[in-house]
Amino acid sequence: MALPAATDGTPPYAYRVQGLPDGMSFASGTRRVTGTPFGRAGTRTLSFSVNDAAGSSASMEIPVTLRAAESEPEESEPEPLAFEYAVRGQEWTTGQQIPQLVLPRATGGTPPCEYSVSGLPDDLFFSPTPKTISGTPTEPAGTWAASYSVRDAAGQSASTALSITLHPLALAASSAFQQVSAGRHHNTCGVRANGAVECWGKDADGRTSPPAVGTE
Repeated sequence: MALPAATDGTPPYAYRVQGLPDGMSFASGTRRVTGTPFGRAGTRTLSFSVNDAAGSSASMEIPVTLRAAESEPEESEPEPLAFEYAVRGQEWTTGQQIPQLVLPRATGGTPPCEYSVSGLPDDLFFSPTPKTISGTPTEPAGTWAASYSVRDAAGQSASTALSITLHPLALAASSAFQQVSAGRHHNTCGVRANGAVECWGKDADGRTSPPAVGTE
């Protein structure tokens, strides 16, 4: 802040300021008040005076208001990383496509978050963007203890168990082969429980591979 220069009188002039807040200073040669004020907020009055070479003097009062500095908001700690809800155990049938399973998103933590699933049966796949599991399991019947995990940008992590049970494919009693016999020239025939006979290999129909065991 620059203070006004004196007029008239006999130069040179000597300037003085009294009542400055702590942290402020005055330079007589440039008539400037500089610095960073500290102390209690409020209004105070500065006394600005000048003396000339002939001994004449003049003064003026300057009101100054100090305002309290705005405090920066404290950064709050992020909420703990957790899933929206627990994942229930899943029961599927081996050899059959599963209905798409949507897994819960994470709450809290510091985004972005990375999701992963470990311990899935063969031919089941996890897609992290929609957070889904899909596919057709090919493992034999059994139980798998898979794990669903998330990790945020701050390195915080969380995980939850995902139990998967695969049941064997049940065949209709009428469609199961009861007898299978291999003949000459690589011809093979099978008799189903319902009495239907099917052949494959070099048969008259040109079939080169066996029919599905679960179809009639």
